Amino acid sequence: MRAEKVLVFWISVFLVLFIAGFSFLMLRDRLPFVEENDLAQYKKIEALFDMKEYQKSLDESAAFGALFPGSKYMVKVLDIEAEIFSSQKDVDKTRMIIMKIFSDNRTDNSDFVTAAELLGEIGRDNGKYDPVVMNYLENAYLKSEGLQKPIIAGLLGYQALYSKDYKTAICYFNIASGEEGLIGRARVDIELGNYPDAIQEYLNYFSLCRAGERFERVRDAFIRQSLYYAGALKKAKDYKQAVQYYLNVVNTFPSDAAAGEGLLKVAGIYSITGGYQKSSDCLDKVLNSRFTNCFEEAVYDKAVLYYQWGKKNLSIKYFKELQEKYPSGIFGSKAQDWIILIKKDIES
Repeated sequence: MRAEKVLVFWISVFLVLFIAGFSFLMLRDRLPFVEENDLAQYKKIEALFDMKEYQKSLDESAAFGALFPGSKYMVKVLDIEAEIFSSQKDVDKTRMIIMKIFSDNRTDNSDFVTAAELLGEIGRDNGKYDPVVMNYLENAYLKSEGLQKPIIAGLLGYQALYSKDYKTAICYFNIASGEEGLIGRARVDIELGNYPDAIQEYLNYFSLCRAGERFERVRDAFIRQSLYYAGALKKAKDYKQAVQYYLNVVNTFPSDAAAGEGLLKVAGIYSITGGYQKSSDCLDKVLNSRFTNCFEEAVYDKAVLYYQWGKKNLSIKYFKELQEKYPSGIFGSKAQDWIILIKKDIES
């Protein structure tokens, strides 16, 4: 009996030691009390992030939080999580992680500024003034150094812009570097109705930041504002300036569909002012281009132009072409009435 108890005892000891040893082998790379392990895990998360393996990086980040909650690298891991959620346009999760960073007593100045930059980008893209964002950005601006300072200044400029404090916005945008300053100043100029300066800032952007992150958005804004302002100048009968701003669009983005629209508008102005040959040349450029969406209107304008020019037979020719190619179009449907009118005019 005694021998059996001794045997059971030693078997139990063996099992305990075996389980402990096996657990150690399995978990030794993740033991929270070994300082080197949290650094290795953080480097793994960072490497996955750099390789754009975002989901794996997030999975490892979750494991890091469970294994090393007191690690000095915890804030760095949170920075990576915030960057990932920001790249995925998940504003709520990004903001939640940022607030964790702000409330963590291990957060140093650099981490604070990095988190504030992400929060500022959310505020910029939201398009509304947020006093919480403004407060964190102001603190970040005081903590920032070197290249970080003009970046934070640009984001502060947007908050000032959204609060309609245009003077402060311009001050920050003048400090901001690169595309943020150029786009920001253009936004302020548009708010103030100063279209020439805004359009010039956009043109500066195209010269200096051709590979900018927001190139397409800036291009669209430039085209929209240029066409609007040119139209306002045309309405005010400032034809010379109107032509200049229409041609800005044509010459800056000659392959964009807006260039076709710009050429049609310029042709119309030349027609109004008696520059029939210039008008005809502009319409030929449209008809010889790939702007097929403008062809029907260009043929119509050409036909009307020849009528105004006194070349009535050529006018009929183009109206017949319009009728044949676009019988049910907006302009093609008007062709027959014009042909009847011109023939009567010739006969009279």
